[in-house]
Amino acid sequence: MDNSSFNELINWGDDGLTEFPDFDWALFDSVFSFCPEQPIEEVPDLIPDIQPVEQDAISSLCGQVEELSTRVATLENQLNSESR
Repeated sequence: MDNSSFNELINWGDDGLTEFPDFDWALFDSVFSFCPEQPIEEVPDLIPDIQPVEQDAISSLCGQVEELSTRVATLENQLNSESR
C-alpha cells in the first residue's frame, strides 16, 4: 500500500510534528462510510442482540459466582476462628 495518508500516520511524531496528520480515515475502515447521508439501516451492528440462551447462561454464571462468594466468606470465617 503506497499511500501518503498511510505514511503520514506511520511517521506521525517524527520530525517534531505536533498535530495529528489529516489523512483519509476510510483507508483504515472499509466497513463504515463517513458520508453523512449513510442511512442508519446500512450501519452494521457492533453488538449482537443478547439471545435468551445467553441470558440463561449469564444468570447461571451469576448464581455460581454468588455460591462461590458465599463459600469463600464461610471459609474465611472458619480460618479466622481457627487462628484465634
